[in-house]
Order: sequence, then structure tokens, then C-alpha cells
Amino acid sequence: MRPSIVLGIALALLLALTLIGWKLHTRTEGTVATTTPHAVQLPRDSGAAVVLTDRSGRVITVPDFTYGHPSVEVEDTGITYVYLTQSDDLVEHDPRYGIVYGSDHSFTIGLLSGSPKETRAAAEAKLRELVPLPDAILCTLKLAVRAADTIEPRLAGKELGLSFCPNAVPLP
Repeated sequence: MRPSIVLGIALALLLALTLIGWKLHTRTEGTVATTTPHAVQLPRDSGAAVVLTDRSGRVITVPDFTYGHPSVEVEDTGITYVYLTQSDDLVEHDPRYGIVYGSDHSFTIGLLSGSPKETRAAAEAKLRELVPLPDAILCTLKLAVRAADTIEPRLAGKELGLSFCPNAVPLP
């Protein structure tokens, strides 16, 4: 089996477990307000839209960023995870990080190799490309940024946040 596929599967399992724990920890209830931001069309846009729900329950509609990316459904949860940093032919876009979107409206960014600060910056750039929203709205999404112990053991398992959001962990 190719190392990139094994890495992708391992990352998916790590991210799925992280998301499940994070979702249980941060579950909130409230009223839902609707917001439709102006968004740039993505080059590979299928013409469809993805409806996201942020941490406060606000609904945000963006162009379909899942088109052309492989997905897997986790039977125990019923959540489908889309690997946004791989194409349908399982080619890695950037092996330093992985971005996964869950059908529960959550994102997980896994920092896998390289300088943690530079890797997070590269992953943030890719996230902005995929989900063209202002930083302030990106900060409200159900999003977790985690480092693998292979990149920096002291950061493994900690919520690092996006560098431009409040409470983000400064990285070396």
C-alpha cells in the first residue's frame, strides 16, 4: 500500500476521533440565524453550495469545496469526512498538512511535518482558497487545528487554532 494512502487513512482516523471528542466537548444549542456571505467562485466549483453551521448555530453558504475530493463515511457516527487536501485519484496536494471536512459542519487541520508555524500558515492559505470567507467568519467555524507528534511532540493533541483567531497558540 502506498505510504500516502496509509498516511491519509491514519490522518482520517486521528481526525475523526478528534472531531468526535471535540464535538462532544463543544456541543452548543441555540437559535439559527442565516448569513450568506459574498464568496468567490472556486475554479473546480460544481455549481452546488455547501451549507455550514458555525459554533453559534449561524448558517453560512459557500460554493461547494468538496467537489473532486475523496470521502469516507464513519458508520458509528454517520458522519462523512471529505479529504480536502487530496484529489479523487488520492494525490496529496501538500504532504505537510491535511484538511478534512465533516458532514457535521466541522473542519480539522492536521499539521504533519515541517516547521509548525510555516505548516499552519500553508494550511490556512489552502483553507482560505477552499472556503473563501473573511478571517472573522473562519474563526467562528467548527474548526480544530492539531499537530501530529511527528511535527512537534510538545504540541501533539493540543488545540492550536488558526493563527489569526483569538486564543490561537503561537507556534515556533
